[in-house]
Amino acid sequence: MMPFAGGIEANANATLLFSFVAAVIYAFALDMPPKWTRTAAKTLAVALLAVLAAMQGGPLLLVAALGLSAIGDAFLSRDGEKAFLGGLASFLAGHIAYVALFSQSGGGLGLLSAESWRGVIALAMAVFGIVMLAALWRRVGPQL
Repeated sequence: MMPFAGGIEANANATLLFSFVAAVIYAFALDMPPKWTRTAAKTLAVALLAVLAAMQGGPLLLVAALGLSAIGDAFLSRDGEKAFLGGLASFLAGHIAYVALFSQSGGGLGLLSAESWRGVIALAMAVFGIVMLAALWRRVGPQL
């Protein structure tokens, strides 16, 4: 049983399968030194999800967020400060796209106020985000 209609030969199912295979290959390549083959496996795992979202008529913001995440993966699979900064910028842009997507298609702030525990979790996530920003900012420093 495949997640999309048409069996294994359907483009959507094949794309999802290739994404999964790339992720498995990357899992076995984690201990390898940075090489273009490792970069390709890491990047393809998420890039193919962006392709799948586009093929299925998904929201443009989802396609953009997944694509930017794939670019971030490509950067972070390499060594060096420039690669780190490229990955950081790509993931930041991707997460901005996710926030815009969830703001458009989600329930917005009404969902947070529906139950008190949701607001507490949102606040904890915001604090965690600020702490992570401060930690990363020290590492990046004046290079931004």
